[in-house]
Amino acid sequence: MTRSMLLGALLVLALAAPAFAQDDSLIVPGQRVGWMKVGMDFGIVQKAFGDSPCKTGQANDMTVYSYDVQKFQFYVKNNKVVFVLTGNSRYRLASGVTIGSDKASVVKALGKPAQDGQFMVYESGIALRLKDGAVSEIVVIKTGGGEEDSSVSVAGRKDLTLVHFYTDG
Repeated sequence: MTRSMLLGALLVLALAAPAFAQDDSLIVPGQRVGWMKVGMDFGIVQKAFGDSPCKTGQANDMTVYSYDVQKFQFYVKNNKVVFVLTGNSRYRLASGVTIGSDKASVVKALGKPAQDGQFMVYESGIALRLKDGAVSEIVVIKTGGGEEDSSVSVAGRKDLTLVHFYTDG
């Protein structure tokens, strides 16, 4: 009887595990790239990636931290991640869109963007940078937001200037 109870417990754990595990390669528009969430304390990123990014710079009133090996950029204001940019093909949207997806596939999966150009910008909190007709970078931008976050709200369209600032830089 002990053996059957052990097997039963293992079966329950195996079935429940997916419910507890967060997909760390999933991009959720307006929220996160894997475990890296918009709005999170940048110190958590530094602990995971290291205190010394490959490059740092300024964009508008934010500090930009680039980690080239991991293919990430973090735009940080008041030590909070304002938006996350990745060129890492390990990460994908639930629709399957990822680095290398062609523009037609993106439109089929996500619909017509709110703004189309070098970046395809969606009101859901995602912007996809195109290079040679394919996605080369994905930016996750917080949607909505309170008073402090209103400067990067997709719904308020103020975020579009941040995306354009990046392309101009």
